[in-house]
Amino acid sequence: MRRAALAGRLNTWFAIACVASLASVSAHAGPAPVVRKLANGLEVAVIPDHRIPIVYIQIAVPVGAAQDPSGENGLAFLTAALLLHGTSSRTPTAFATAVQQLGGVVTSGAGREVSTLSGTFLARDFDAGLELVADALVNPLFRRGEAGRLRSDLVEAAARARVDPGLAADQHLWGLLLGGHPYGAPLVGTPPTAQIISRTDAQEFHRQWYRPEGVRIAICGDVDVDSAFTTVASQLGSWAGRPPQRAVPGFSDAPRQRTRIRLVDEPDAPRIEIRMGWVGPPQGSPDADALSVLEQILAGGPESRLGKALGPGIRSGFSSLQRGGVLALGVATHGDSVASAIDHMRSEMMRLMVEPPGAAEVAAARDRVRGALTLARESLASQAAAWINSSLYGLPADFAERASERAGTVDSAAVRSSAARWLDPARAGLVVVGPAARLEPILERLGPVEVVSTSSPPVAIPVRPSLDTAAARPEQRTRGAALVRQALAAHGGVERLKGIHDSVVETQVRMIAESGNEVRGSVQQVRKEPFRMVSVSSFGRLTTTQVLDRDHGWGKWSAGRDTVVEESPQGVAALRAAFSMDLPHLLLSAADTASRVAFRGREKVGSADADVIEVAADGLRRVLFLDADKHTLVAVEENDPSGLRPAERRVYGDFRISQQGILWPFSEERFLDEELSLKVQVSRVDLNRGADDDLFERPSEGSEGESLGR
Repeated sequence: MRRAALAGRLNTWFAIACVASLASVSAHAGPAPVVRKLANGLEVAVIPDHRIPIVYIQIAVPVGAAQDPSGENGLAFLTAALLLHGTSSRTPTAFATAVQQLGGVVTSGAGREVSTLSGTFLARDFDAGLELVADALVNPLFRRGEAGRLRSDLVEAAARARVDPGLAADQHLWGLLLGGHPYGAPLVGTPPTAQIISRTDAQEFHRQWYRPEGVRIAICGDVDVDSAFTTVASQLGSWAGRPPQRAVPGFSDAPRQRTRIRLVDEPDAPRIEIRMGWVGPPQGSPDADALSVLEQILAGGPESRLGKALGPGIRSGFSSLQRGGVLALGVATHGDSVASAIDHMRSEMMRLMVEPPGAAEVAAARDRVRGALTLARESLASQAAAWINSSLYGLPADFAERASERAGTVDSAAVRSSAARWLDPARAGLVVVGPAARLEPILERLGPVEVVSTSSPPVAIPVRPSLDTAAARPEQRTRGAALVRQALAAHGGVERLKGIHDSVVETQVRMIAESGNEVRGSVQQVRKEPFRMVSVSSFGRLTTTQVLDRDHGWGKWSAGRDTVVEESPQGVAALRAAFSMDLPHLLLSAADTASRVAFRGREKVGSADADVIEVAADGLRRVLFLDADKHTLVAVEENDPSGLRPAERRVYGDFRISQQGILWPFSEERFLDEELSLKVQVSRVDLNRGADDDLFERPSEGSEGESLGR
C-alpha cells in the first residue's frame, strides 16, 4: 500500500497548490522519538505528543508484494487483510466487537516492500488497544470463510483494475518500466493469481515472514514513554523468529534509442488514459528532493507547466522505494488530444533537461512542496510513519523532519541536473489505454508499439497450467489426445468403458463445515444411459432425492413427510452435468472426437506429478489431471480462469479393479477454492446390473409448479 507518510516524502497524484500558503507555518516539533530494541529483534519507538488524549500505533513488517511467490501475486495483500478477521482467541466478530468497545480503529495493508498494521485508540485504552493489535499481528485466525470472502474481494479488485482505464494505465506503466522485477507486478495480483491463493498459502506466508526480527513499531501520542515500552515488552517480548533472507534486486533501466510504448486496447473506454514514466532513484537519494520540486514545476496544479497546457486533470507521482523509484505523469483526455498531450509531456521534459527553470518558478514550486510537507507532519500517523520510514531504509533519524529544509535548498541547477540524470525521454515508458484501431497510428510515429488486450497482465506472470486458456498449439492437442488414450487404457480400455450401460455407486460421505466440524451421511447414485440418474443423499433425518430423466428432472426431500417438486431448467442442466462427472463419462468425453483437448503442462496433485489436460465439450470446460507415470485419472477440476467463480476439484484415490475390469477410485476428496469440503468413501460399485426405467419416473403425488432448491 502506497503511503506518502511511509515514504517520508511527497506523493502528488493530486493537486497541492492549495497548501502553498502553509509554507511559512512551522510543523509540530515535539520530543524526539525514544527508540529501544527488544531481545527478539523488534525495534520500538515511542513519540510523545500530549496535545490530544489519543495514541496511534503503527507496526511495519518488512515484507510485501516483492516477496509474493511467482504466480501467487496478491498473497501479501491477502495475508495483511486477514490480520483483522479474528485471532486464535477471538472470532472475527469478537475481534471487531473488542475494537468497537474501545472506540478504536484498526487497519492493515500491504505495499511492495512493507506490510502495516495500525490502531488508533484513546490514550486511556492504550494497553487494551496494543493487546488487540499484537494479537492480530501474532495470532491471526485465517478462518476458511473469511479467507474465501476476502479472496473473492481480491479477485474482484484485480478484475476491476483491468477494466478501469486509469487503474489499468497505472499498473501497465509499472510493468512496462520494471518488467520482470518484483515491483512491476500488481499489488493485488491478477484474477488468475488471486484465484489460486489459498488460506493455507496465507498461513504459510505469515509463518515465514511475520517474525519480530526487523519489525518496527511506532507509538505516537499521549503516552508515558517507560510505560509504553513496558506494555510492548509484555505483549510482544515472547514473539520469536527471523524471516527468510531474500534480497530484492535493484532496478535496471538501460537507455533506449526509442520510447517504449504500450497500447492497452480498450475499444469502449470512456476516456483515453495516458501515462509517461521513468525509473527514478531509491529512498534517500540526493536527487529525491529536486525531483519533488520538479514534479511541482511540471504538474503541481493548474499553474504548473502541464497544468496550463493540458488542464487540471494532469497528475504526477514519485514512488521512492528501497531499490529504486518510479516517477510518473498522467492525464485523461479524448482521442483528438492524445498526440498533443504526449507532445507536451515530452517537450517539457526535454526543455527541463537543457534549460534550467527560472528562479521564481522554482521558488513557487519549493513553497508548494514545503507546505505539503508541513501539513503532512501534523498528524500522529505521519509522525509514526516518518520514524518507521527512516528506520527501515537506514536514513538519518531526522530525515523526515528536515525534508522541508532540504526542499528549501533546491535551486534551478539542481532541478535541471536531476532531470538530465533521470528523465531522458529516450528512457521513458509510455502507456495509453484506449481503442487501438484509432490510437496505434498516432503512437507509431514515436516508435514500435506493443498492443495488448485489457486481459493481459502488466508483466509476464506464470499461469498455472490448469488455468491456461490460451489458444492451444497443434502439438498440445496431439499430446493431449495421446495422454487421454493412455488414461483410457489404464482404466480398463475404451471398449469396457463404453460397455457400461448402468451403474450403482454407494458411498459414505463426510461434509466439512467452515468450522472444521464434520457432518456424516451417505449417498447412493444410480446412472443409466442416456442421461438418467437417481441421487439419494441421507444426513440424519433428512433424505434428499434428485432424479434426472433425460431432459426433465424432479426431486423430493423427506424430514417427516415427502415433498415432490419439479426441477427448473437450470436444475436439469446441473443434473446433466453431474451425470457426466463419474470416471467413465469424464474419460469418454475427453476421447470424443467432438471434444477439444489440449495438454497444458504439469502440476502437483498431492505429492505426485500430474499431466494437465484441458477438455472442452458440450459447452463446458473441465481439466483432467492424469498421473504422470500411471496415466490414471487422479483429479478433475472445473475452474473459471477469470477468478470470478469458485474452483471445484475432485481428487481420486484408492483405485480398485471392479468385476468388469474397470479401475475405479474408491476414495474421493472434493475441494471448493482449494478448501476441503467433502470426503467420499465408496462402499459398493455395481456395473450393468440392469436399472429399471420406473426408477426415474416422477411420482404422481406431490406439489406442482415448484423448483427444487439447489
